[in-house]
Amino acid sequence: MIENHVTRNYGHPWDASKRPGFDLLEVRSDSEAELNAFVVKAEVKFWSPWIVGNVMDENGLFGAALYKPCGINQPWHDSPEKPHPGRII
Repeated sequence: MIENHVTRNYGHPWDASKRPGFDLLEVRSDSEAELNAFVVKAEVKFWSPWIVGNVMDENGLFGAALYKPCGINQPWHDSPEKPHPGRII
């Protein structure tokens, strides 16, 4: 079972209030393998993992958070040394 939710124009996960223009994808699963497979498929759609772990939440579900510049449909890069500015659409 996979549950996911997209928050449009959430902001960058490191500094949301200071860098708008990023969407956030939150994912929960009762299976770590299923969660990891979902993340791989999301990466093909240009989502970048922010947090993916085997730590279960209070409901016993595995979780992940991924992000990408709003509406982007091409490869992109983000790092502390060279931060992506996001996309305001």
